[in-house]
Amino acid sequence: MHGHVLFPLQLTLRELRDALNGRQQQPAHTSRDGAAPQGEESVQATQADHAPVRRLCAVVAHVGVGSQSGHYFVLRRGRQRSACPCRRWWCASDSEVFEVAEPQVLRAEATLLLYERCNTS
Repeated sequence: MHGHVLFPLQLTLRELRDALNGRQQQPAHTSRDGAAPQGEESVQATQADHAPVRRLCAVVAHVGVGSQSGHYFVLRRGRQRSACPCRRWWCASDSEVFEVAEPQVLRAEATLLLYERCNTS
């Protein structure tokens, strides 16, 4: 796969589940046809609706032609030191680490996205 893939800075398990199922975002506790979900689907919907938010913490990206050539690097969110999420991002390459802007992270051609559970305390 080549090219840019859109990815969010944060997501919930419900959003991820709906995206994987090819669904549009829907109101809580309704099925695709608008009816209340039944049985196991209802339990899964309820659990996902109350699931904590995950935030993007790292992106593994690649530049070059094909996976056998080119260069992999990591874009990593800085450490959080307060209740507010850290807005600083760092690029770690083979021989250097330098700060990058968040819009640059969102433009990366991601190979792997890593999300972490947000601290809700």
